[in-house]
Amino acid sequence: MRILALCALLVSTLWAPALAQAPAGAALAPVSESDADGPREWEVGASIFGFANGNFIQKPKGDDKDEPYPGFAGFGGGGGVGFAAMWRGTVGLELQIIGSKEPAEGALNFDFGAVTLQLDQTSWHVPLTLKVAAPTKSVRPFLFVGPDFVFPEASGTSDPANVRIIQEGPGQGTNPLNDGPTAELKLGAHAENYTAWTFGFGFEFLLDLNGQDIRIPLVFRGSYNPDLPVKASERSRVTATAKEYLSEWEWQAFVSLGVAYYFL
Repeated sequence: MRILALCALLVSTLWAPALAQAPAGAALAPVSESDADGPREWEVGASIFGFANGNFIQKPKGDDKDEPYPGFAGFGGGGGVGFAAMWRGTVGLELQIIGSKEPAEGALNFDFGAVTLQLDQTSWHVPLTLKVAAPTKSVRPFLFVGPDFVFPEASGTSDPANVRIIQEGPGQGTNPLNDGPTAELKLGAHAENYTAWTFGFGFEFLLDLNGQDIRIPLVFRGSYNPDLPVKASERSRVTATAKEYLSEWEWQAFVSLGVAYYFL
C-alpha cells in the first residue's frame, strides 16, 4: 500500500503543473495503445523492394597454370518480397524471395589470344536471416545474418561468338565425344543450386501515416559462397558441345530500397 501511495503522490506531483495550465474544459489527448503499453509484443509485416547488385568470382588460387580462368565481375539488379516477425522490435526472423539478374564477364587467355566470356545469369534467392534491431522511434538500425538458398539459371556467350577451343582426346584429357580424338567446343557457363551466407545492416525509417505502421527499409547486404572450388580445373566442365565455366558467385553485394507494412 505504501508503494501505491508513493506512486500516486509522484504522479500527482508531475501532472499537477500541466493540469493547472490547461484551459478550462480542455481534454487530455488520448494515449495510443503502443504509448500506453510500451513496445508491441510482436511486430509482423511484409515488404517489397528493388536493388542493385554486384557479382564476383575471384581468380582461383590453385596452381592449374594450363587452365585459363580469370575470375568474373559484373553488376545487375532485381527485386523481391519479404516477410518479417520481430519480438518487441528487437530480435526476429525475416524470409525473403528475390529474383535477381546477375551478369558478369571475364577475359580467358588462350594461346591464340584473349576471349571475353559473358555470363548472363538469372537467380532466385531465398534468404532466411536472424535480424537484430534497436527499437527506436523514427529510424531503426538493424543487423542480420543467415543462409541464402540460391537457385541459378546460368548461360554464357563468348566474344567473339564464333570462338571454338580444341579439347584433347582419350589419354590426354577429357573427350566428350565417343571415340573422337578431339572435339571443337564453344564456351558457356553452368551453375548448380547452392547455399551462401548472407549478412549486412540497414535502417528502417518509420512513418506514422494515419496510425498505420509503414516503413522505408534501406539495406546493405553481402553474400559469401564458402563451397566454391579452389582450383581452376574444378570450376569448369565439358559437355558434348561446350566447355562451361562455373558461375556460382563467390561474393555478392546488394543495395536495396523498399517499403514495408507492419500489420501486427
